[in-house]
Amino acid sequence: MIIFAITFGLITGSFLNAYEYRKRTKTKNVWHGRSFCPKCKHKLGAMDLFPVLSYLLLQGRCRYCKKPISTQYPIVEMVAAALFGLIYWHFFPSNLLNPIDFSSQDILLKSLGTLAWFYFASVLILVVISDLKEMIIPDEVVLPAIVVAFIYGLIASTLGGLESGYLVSRLGMQLIAGIVGSGFFYSMIVVSKGKWMGGGDVKLAAFMGFALGWPLIFIALLLAFILGSIFGIAIIVLRQKKFADAIPFGPFLAAGTVLAILWGNVVLTWYLDKLILL
Repeated sequence: MIIFAITFGLITGSFLNAYEYRKRTKTKNVWHGRSFCPKCKHKLGAMDLFPVLSYLLLQGRCRYCKKPISTQYPIVEMVAAALFGLIYWHFFPSNLLNPIDFSSQDILLKSLGTLAWFYFASVLILVVISDLKEMIIPDEVVLPAIVVAFIYGLIASTLGGLESGYLVSRLGMQLIAGIVGSGFFYSMIVVSKGKWMGGGDVKLAAFMGFALGWPLIFIALLLAFILGSIFGIAIIVLRQKKFADAIPFGPFLAAGTVLAILWGNVVLTWYLDKLILL
C-alpha cells in the first residue's frame, strides 16, 4: 500500500506544479486543459507527463523546444511522493503492506487521517512554492484548508469517542490550537506593525492549529522558529541576505507542521522528559 501512496504523491506533485503555474500566470482555465511547456506553449504528449521519469528521460529539456525544464517540477513531485509515503507510514506503522490487523474503527480513523493529511501536505507544498516565488501565502489555498481541517477534527473526534465530554474536549483543544497559532502571529504583526509577519502567516497558523491540535501546534511553531533562525543566521553569515531583508517564513511553518505530525509526539516526550529532569 505504501507504494500506492508514493505513486499517488508523484501524480499529485505533478498536478500541484501545473496548478501553481496556471494560477501564477493567471491562465484562464486553472483546473482543465492539457499541460503544456511553459517556454514554447506546446501541448505535452503522454510520454512527457510521467512524474520525474519524463524529466530524466528528456534530460531536463522540453521535447519540442529543447529549452531547460525548471527543476521545480521533479523536486515538487519527489517531495510530494516522500511526504505521502511518510504520512501513510505514520498512520499505518505496524504493517505497511497489509494494514488488515487493525479494527474497523481504527482503519476508518487512520484512512481518514491519511487522506486528510495527503490534502494538507498538498496545501503546504503550494504554500511553500508561492511564498518562495511571490512572498504570498494564497488565501484560495489556505482558507479552504482551514475549513477542511476543522471538519476533519470534528469527524475524527466523533469517531474517536462518542462520549460528549470527550468530543467537547477534543474540539476544545482544536479551537485552542487554532486560536493560539493565529493569535501568536497576529500579535507579532501588531507589535512590529507588519514588519515581521504578514496576514498570510496568521491564516496559515490557524490552519496549522486546526490540523494539528494542541499541543502539536506548539511543537510545530517551535520547530519552525528554530529552522527559520538557523537558516536566517546562515544566509546572513554567508552574506546572501542583510538583517533587514525579508525572508519568507511560510516554508518553515510548513516544515514545522510536517515534522510535528510525523514526529511531534516524540519531540514532545523528549522535551517533557528533559523538563522533568530539570
